[in-house]
Amino acid sequence: MVGKLEKDVVKSCNSYLKRNGWITKTVYLGGIPLGGGKLAANPLAGFPDCMAFHIDKKQLLLIEYKRQVGGKLSDDQIYFHKLLRHVGLTVIVVNSLQSLKEQICQLAKKELT
Repeated sequence: MVGKLEKDVVKSCNSYLKRNGWITKTVYLGGIPLGGGKLAANPLAGFPDCMAFHIDKKQLLLIEYKRQVGGKLSDDQIYFHKLLRHVGLTVIVVNSLQSLKEQICQLAKKELT
């Protein structure tokens, strides 16, 4: 099965979030240019791809995007996400618009209980 690439998942999910009152900011996690074609490792490697803020709901979501088929978390991502959750932040991993909608719905239900 061929699924959507990560960039396609990002595009559809960010579009949905923006239509529903979220402000999204991409977190740049590429290497840091040192000159001469060399890159230094980014100290934020493993941090989620996107921060989504909903001002009215006073919510912050940290979103890790993965391609639909074969996308998996790196060791850095697993570690960083665990730290972020430990301090009370919400981190979700999504590989489709449907998975984003389902997780937002689950979070909303959790708040009501």
